[in-house]
Amino acid sequence: MALTTLQGLAIYSITYISGDAFQDMSRIEVLDLRYNTVHVKDLQKSLNGFQNTVRSIDVSNNKYFRNLTEDFEDTSKFIKSPESYQCGYPLNLKSTLLIDANISEETCRISPYVFPIIFGLSLVSIVFIVVLSIAYRLRWSIRYCLHMLRYKRRKPIDETIYVYDAFVLYCEDDSPWVRNNIIPRIEDEAKLKLCIHERDFIPGEYIVDNIVTSLERSRKVIMVLSNSFV
Repeated sequence: MALTTLQGLAIYSITYISGDAFQDMSRIEVLDLRYNTVHVKDLQKSLNGFQNTVRSIDVSNNKYFRNLTEDFEDTSKFIKSPESYQCGYPLNLKSTLLIDANISEETCRISPYVFPIIFGLSLVSIVFIVVLSIAYRLRWSIRYCLHMLRYKRRKPIDETIYVYDAFVLYCEDDSPWVRNNIIPRIEDEAKLKLCIHERDFIPGEYIVDNIVTSLERSRKVIMVLSNSFV
């Protein structure tokens, strides 16, 4: 059967109708477009010059339809209109009669998933910003914990083997006093070997790694307390 001889047509589960969809179907008298998501503007274009031959059109249960009296000048051919037409969404108006809904076309076209998606993305963004802020404030504690984990994974060093007799802990401002007083008295006079970070730390290594390694290889720790250190 040729399309030009069709007198009845039913189309379900479609989302779009082109403007020339019914161009060659001039004899159609009954058009059933229920249970689709066709927008009213697309339907207007496809029915242009075509409504004169159609006796009945059923577009009930289409999510994008508002009040047909606002979209078509002649609604007499739309069966079940407007008493039985209900909103598909927004969800707060679901199952509400179109004549009672009083909503705009823009509202009809908004997907019901838009707001949950926006809410979810906003929540994820807020959580990410909070976690990032906390991590930034605790960055030094986190670095310390990471270095301690690396330290625990190292092979234990024999406690009887030491490279230094003492590790000297002091601030940069006290460096001249350490060089002029501690080093001569302990290394030159007492013949003990000290670990001085300016002299003995391995270049290129992390400062924390150098400190941990030096402490492991030293029998004792000498701490120089001063106003600058505190």
